[in-house]
Amino acid sequence: MRKKQIVLRSLIVAILAVAGCTTSMFTWVALDTNDSAGEAEAFLLLLRERKTAEAYHDTTTAHFRALQTSQEFDKVMELLGLPLTYRLDVWRDRRLETNNRSRIRGTLIDLGGQDVKFTVDMVREQGDWQVNAFVDDDRSGVGPGAWFKQIPLRDDLNQLTGSTMKIFRESIETGDMSPFYNYMSDSFTIGITLERLQNAYQSYIDANHDLTGIELLAPTFQELPVFEDIGLGIDEEDFTTIEDVMILKGYYPLDPRPVPFKLSYVYEHPEWKLFQFQISEPTIAGLSPQDCILWLQTQENKDPAQCFDIELNRTQRGIITDSR
Repeated sequence: MRKKQIVLRSLIVAILAVAGCTTSMFTWVALDTNDSAGEAEAFLLLLRERKTAEAYHDTTTAHFRALQTSQEFDKVMELLGLPLTYRLDVWRDRRLETNNRSRIRGTLIDLGGQDVKFTVDMVREQGDWQVNAFVDDDRSGVGPGAWFKQIPLRDDLNQLTGSTMKIFRESIETGDMSPFYNYMSDSFTIGITLERLQNAYQSYIDANHDLTGIELLAPTFQELPVFEDIGLGIDEEDFTTIEDVMILKGYYPLDPRPVPFKLSYVYEHPEWKLFQFQISEPTIAGLSPQDCILWLQTQENKDPAQCFDIELNRTQRGIITDSR
């Protein structure tokens, strides 16, 4: 009986010791990360108050500002939708500071309809804690700056597709697809050879379409840009999935015929790179009647007969009847 009591007392002492150590560890973590967490929250509070200039210039590291301009930072914040609604993880979930670095985790509340986990990477610079990176889990590890998985702003989408169409036009005009091939993402060039791309678009080159100025036009997007996961490969052993591919579908209102496209981009930090593409020869065949009418409004010749058979449409609507 006495032996059991001794064992029980020993277990109680051990449990109390572990509990004491755990409490001490939590307290140590809380104290150790208190300063860096406070500066991280100061940064977030500035964003909550829409003070992006102060957040950028006063609370970030020199490395942060070297790799992301204030204009780029403002665009990210605009897409996040200031003011930020967030919560930081409790101190029990933090890690100890190491080598003058500290990572403060938190959650952006209801961002695009869902909560998004984020990290504020803090660095001690000249004795003060500064923000070195502000990222979501999809951009974790890309380096200094504020980076989140986001559909770019409309002007940036226009610039992105415009750059694609410019290089495509120049390659078509010279009959050499190598500049366009070199413009593609690594994911594309791994899966297709230049020779195969050249052969696929040789008929486009031979048709001698005039694409002059296409990159200067604003594209019409027929669908909202979306993220999709794209599977590559046929056999199980070489099948792979490319995640978060941005899909853009629309047309360029070129005269005398629009140029439909479907462009897919993957993010290769710090920019979007073309992953897959379908750029049709100038035609209205791929446009719905509604899209065709929108295109027609940008043209000098606004004859609706270019978009659909007017007489057939009238007959179908009962406007024209048999007069016999």
